[in-house]
Amino acid sequence: MRSACRAILGLWLSEWDALRFAAVILLPVLVLLLLPSTAPAASYERGTLKGLKELSVLIEELKPEVGRAGLSKDQLKTDVELRLRKAHIRVVGLSPPGYLYVNVQALRQSGGWVYSVHVGLNQDVTLDRDKSISCSGETWSEGTLGTATRDKFVAEVRDALGDQVDRFINDYLAANP
Repeated sequence: MRSACRAILGLWLSEWDALRFAAVILLPVLVLLLLPSTAPAASYERGTLKGLKELSVLIEELKPEVGRAGLSKDQLKTDVELRLRKAHIRVVGLSPPGYLYVNVQALRQSGGWVYSVHVGLNQDVTLDRDKSISCSGETWSEGTLGTATRDKFVAEVRDALGDQVDRFINDYLAANP
């Protein structure tokens, strides 16, 4: 630890100073970097939601071990679609111009789980430089990392997903008053 602090500061620090530096400076910075973002979407992201009348929900396949822990693709899809419908956002099959993509990844550790939840809106985009080129692109996104004990894994992932979908709904409603 002391050598890392010395390398960062270019100073000869006592062991106590190195530990104090790590506790007071490095630890809070690392915690802030790992906390989920609660800032509103950038204005260009929110602007891409304007005029979107309907969307579908696509949940990425879950790893088998995640399913064995009690988390299911069907439950996640139901959770997301229910929140959208409660906010009066029309949810349809996979044919409209936009879809909300959900990707949950998790890794089992000795004390529980480490997980990531990503929600992104994908819709058709066209290049300004060549209008004949269009493809699907992510125009709004939100993601978070977390840890959970084995007994709270499913609930915490569903809560994290719900928080991200709520941010999408807030941005959608702001763009479509």
